[in-house]
Amino acid sequence: MDSNKVEVPGCKGTTVQELYSTKGIQVMKVNVASGGEIPLHKHNCAATMVIIEGEAKTLGNLERLVKKGDVVTKLSKEPHGFSDIHKPFSFISISYDDGIMKSLTGWDMDYL
Repeated sequence: MDSNKVEVPGCKGTTVQELYSTKGIQVMKVNVASGGEIPLHKHNCAATMVIIEGEAKTLGNLERLVKKGDVVTKLSKEPHGFSDIHKPFSFISISYDDGIMKSLTGWDMDYL
């Protein structure tokens, strides 16, 4: 897959860059610009997100402020997202099974 940043449809100011992908795991760097948002959504796969820059409020079952060094884990089909992003916000997303980005235009994202 192309290593360039790809805009995420439905997510304001959000790009991803695939860092690694093999059967059963996909690793991406997700960047959200100041004022951006990742609305409430779910995937068919579980994911672990390691915050590497900025801070944001998580959306979903447990809303909290997350910042650099925090880890967010989500089960398959668990609603989640990020809002209240006032400075650039980045995280490493590790998704399992088939991953989230299927191709440059195909995504496993069901917005709620």
